[in-house]
Amino acid sequence: MHRLLVFAFLLAVAYSHPTTVDFNQSKNFTKIARTLVHKSSWAAFGTISSEADLTGYPMVNVISIADDEQGKILFMLMDLDYTGKDWRKNNNVTLLFSDDQNRNCKEPMNHECPRVHISGHVEKMAKDNNDTYKKALDIFLTRHPEMTIVVDSNGMGDHGFYLCKLNINKIVVQPYRNGNVSVDSYYGPLH
Repeated sequence: MHRLLVFAFLLAVAYSHPTTVDFNQSKNFTKIARTLVHKSSWAAFGTISSEADLTGYPMVNVISIADDEQGKILFMLMDLDYTGKDWRKNNNVTLLFSDDQNRNCKEPMNHECPRVHISGHVEKMAKDNNDTYKKALDIFLTRHPEMTIVVDSNGMGDHGFYLCKLNINKIVVQPYRNGNVSVDSYYGPLH
């Protein structure tokens, strides 16, 4: 019985996330965006610097990400790093996903190598909503098991990592013209 439940769970997970899409043939920008996010283990994470000698300049970092079955983007930050400090001063961020990280592109700037820019605001997840927080943390740590060393029983760790999600405002799929995706369609059912 236990094996049957595990199999059913794995089957449900496999069908809840987009796994394949022919990027060169598809004009379904929503599916392209969700698929790239799901296939990616990291994103280029852009902030506006709050460092004294770089104030106002764009800063970019690489952040490990995971997504839940609705496509919500989860990640961990820490305030010892400039990214953690930056979003607290100016909570306008952009994440960049590229199919090049999946080794599917001959040239990252080629029009056949899709990229997705997702802009929004960081939300530090509250631990007081235990079920939601634990589920999100489990999703993240399943995708990034090496991060379990920085998370203690309180969900923090020596470096003060904290779990976040991105509240999305804008999604653009490139290199297509008019590759805009509404937030509602991104979170909606995929067709």
